[in-house]
Amino acid sequence: GLVVRNPPSAGESVGTIAFVNTNFQNVEAATYDGWDLGNKYIKETDNFGEFRASVDATYLSSYEFAGAELAGDDNYPDWRWTGNTAWRKGDWAASMYVYFIDEYKSVFDAFDIPPTEAQWVFNPQVSYSGFFDTKITVGVNNVFNTEPSRDKDETLTVNPAVNIIQPAFWYVRLTRDF
Repeated sequence: GLVVRNPPSAGESVGTIAFVNTNFQNVEAATYDGWDLGNKYIKETDNFGEFRASVDATYLSSYEFAGAELAGDDNYPDWRWTGNTAWRKGDWAASMYVYFIDEYKSVFDAFDIPPTEAQWVFNPQVSYSGFFDTKITVGVNNVFNTEPSRDKDETLTVNPAVNIIQPAFWYVRLTRDF
């Protein structure tokens, strides 16, 4: 079984818990309903270069597991999306990636525990590719150093399975084509 107990002590009918088997198991069917949406736009100009924009979003309208509706609840925000705007002209390029994770209710919502707030993360970068067939990219993940939303249900107070928890992180990347 999942719960393994020690032998009961004298006078007890049930022993103490020795350990719990926490292996993942498919113990119940789950049903998802929702929408995946995507849109891209590209505009080339003669004088200003190429402009691109894209948005990819997922809306979870229903997630039923073990008879419970979980969409919008703990670990299952209604909306998640990513957006990107980019520009390129000659050897130069720049882009901004945006991530959005919708708020979601606490599993203890009945006790007036507030929901985990929505999260926005912005990741800009700039590239130059005119240096000995090498592209140099400088960027930062989470440029505004936004802290992850506080999840009151988690012992760490953040939920890395749902939210982006990485603080601001600067990077330099060199790419060379052979």
